[in-house]
Amino acid sequence: MSLIAQAKYLSKIYQARPNKGLSQNFLIAENIYEKIITAAELTAEDYVLEIGSGWGFLTGHLLAGTKKVLAVEADVRLAKYLQQSAELSNKERLLICSQDILRLKNEEITQKLELPLGQPYKIVANLPYHITSAVIEKFLAYQPKPQLMVLLVQKEVAQRLCAKPRSSAGEGMSILSVATQFYAEPEIIDYVKASCFWPEPKVDSAIVRLKVKRASPQVDEKKFFHLVKVGFSARRKQLHNNLAAGWKIDSTQTKAWLTAAGLAPTVRPQDLAVADWLELFKQTN
Repeated sequence: MSLIAQAKYLSKIYQARPNKGLSQNFLIAENIYEKIITAAELTAEDYVLEIGSGWGFLTGHLLAGTKKVLAVEADVRLAKYLQQSAELSNKERLLICSQDILRLKNEEITQKLELPLGQPYKIVANLPYHITSAVIEKFLAYQPKPQLMVLLVQKEVAQRLCAKPRSSAGEGMSILSVATQFYAEPEIIDYVKASCFWPEPKVDSAIVRLKVKRASPQVDEKKFFHLVKVGFSARRKQLHNNLAAGWKIDSTQTKAWLTAAGLAPTVRPQDLAVADWLELFKQTN
């Protein structure tokens, strides 16, 4: 039976039609699952967190080549199916959690995975669109962090995660891209057509891999990201104006900071890479 036939059959049997509020668009292309698994570079010793497990199509792939999988599914109807599924019957290596991933603390997640001391973990997920940014922030900004995240997300979001300073080829950086690249090295693996999902979403998607940096830059992160948020308060304005308005100081001072950081006084926030923000941060403290 094809994946789309399975998804439709299970949705009917369990009276679980796709829920738009939970961004339920089930991936029905087997070759895309293979690309996700390849990108995750899984080994028999890996501990994996899956978010939004759906009907368990990806879960089965994850179980086939890892040590342990924690499948978190917010929809109680789908979680019930996962618990009962004969194909996912290896309860020693699979733990199913029916809960909102954003309500689980990172420490609780690693405890559920029963991670040995010092053992890293990975996140592999066809991520519900409406929680993408929140999930990325949750696992990059707070401990314990995963070593790797392979996520299927909206194409536009993937491009924002991997954005470069503005050039003629793109819109440049955003708060999301600065925050992501502060903690990780993002890479788009492949694009995925909307036709690969059921129901079919209105946008295409992309597989993105985030290799989490072993050590983040040694700065006061709260103050650093306050600087970034103030800097992006008005994307179309020059950065010195945003900083002056945000901190209620004269723009002569903010231009001096930019110059000292090796940046043009007329630069805009989307023009700066993470390294530029870090240098500017040094000048403001």
